[in-house]
Amino acid sequence: MQKIRILHTSDWHLGKKLFRASRMEEQKLFLQWLLQKILEQEIAILLISGDVFDSPIPSAEAQEAYFHFLKEVTEQSACRIYLISGNHDSGRFLEAPLPFLRPARIEIVGRFHPDLRRHIFSVPFENRKIGLFLLPHFKASDLLLSAQGEFECDAFLYEHELLRALEIIIKRAKDILCQQGADFSILMAHHLFGHTHYAGSELFLGLSGLESIPTTLFSGKFDYLALGHLHAAQISAEEPKSIYPGSPIPLHFGEGNQKAISLLEISSQGLEQKWQAIPCFRSILSVAGKSCLLPEKLAVALEKSSSTLPAFVEIKIEGTPLEHHDETLLFEIAKKYAASILKISCLVTPADQSADESITALHSHDLPTSLSLPDVFRAFHRQKYQGADPSSSVMQTFLKSLEEWSQHKEEMPSDENQASHPT
Repeated sequence: MQKIRILHTSDWHLGKKLFRASRMEEQKLFLQWLLQKILEQEIAILLISGDVFDSPIPSAEAQEAYFHFLKEVTEQSACRIYLISGNHDSGRFLEAPLPFLRPARIEIVGRFHPDLRRHIFSVPFENRKIGLFLLPHFKASDLLLSAQGEFECDAFLYEHELLRALEIIIKRAKDILCQQGADFSILMAHHLFGHTHYAGSELFLGLSGLESIPTTLFSGKFDYLALGHLHAAQISAEEPKSIYPGSPIPLHFGEGNQKAISLLEISSQGLEQKWQAIPCFRSILSVAGKSCLLPEKLAVALEKSSSTLPAFVEIKIEGTPLEHHDETLLFEIAKKYAASILKISCLVTPADQSADESITALHSHDLPTSLSLPDVFRAFHRQKYQGADPSSSVMQTFLKSLEEWSQHKEEMPSDENQASHPT
């Protein structure tokens, strides 16, 4: 038989920002790259496992990029698209345009439906059928209500009952797929399955006390689990093959810049899964060190960085905070490479506390009278923004406001004239 090629991706988070910096440029480049891969490799099925958008109410620009991609894929290829909602998406929002999308070979399941047939699709290829069970992000109540009547839930064995309810739903879905003659079965889901690790930019997902769903529930029933939610590409289990492709771009500074999608090839020899590397559209760099070493470290990091778009950078200062001229130098180096410094933070250790009374003072709510107002403002900024010092522009704005307030205070009438000159 001819090879059937399937691409699996997830967690696009269209509309995502890193602090105030938009990521749409990178995301549009990824969608252009993905379209080319679909065309070059003659992809038959595209699976998108949730978190298409970063918000339940996405921006107009994010929606435009999404619909433009769907239009280009379906007009330029015979690819079928299957999509589920994630914990960031609005299921109703995703499903709303279905009457217009179905004629273009696009199917979306955004909510858990009691009738499992609404979750199941059969795709014929030559003399074989690919069966799909689309399971969007779900709550514990969805499982229990769907399996209601087949067993009585024991509150003292709640975790066990959740797994039992899910097992019943999986068996029902597999029975329907068998009735439809599916030769190869794929489950799409957006939750925590098997042994996994976080990238750090995900929201924690818990299923009412159940930290992770064991993949053994799906053994013998599904051949591939197309998973979403975790942002680092990883294999959750080998049996059945359970894959998180991760986000297509790094979504925060602690995340690696190397990203991937999962490529499946189904033939008479069975299933073969490969990783397809995604180009680095924008490097996300974290540069840490002592104040005196930071300029050199930043220059080296930016020199080594290779990406389509200029880098985004965070600076982590160890020990003594930056002086104004040091901060200016860092911004000049970044400008040379067209990079943007989005965050500057000071790593405070217990040994540094005596040298930085302001932070300790703020935490104890007992401000020493020796601190000047600019020192208090810096301390407040560090506490509110996770140790980050105010930028030079923010500091200048504060000092200007302080100066204006001082002038206004001098012009105010004295106490004895308050009655005749009310403020």
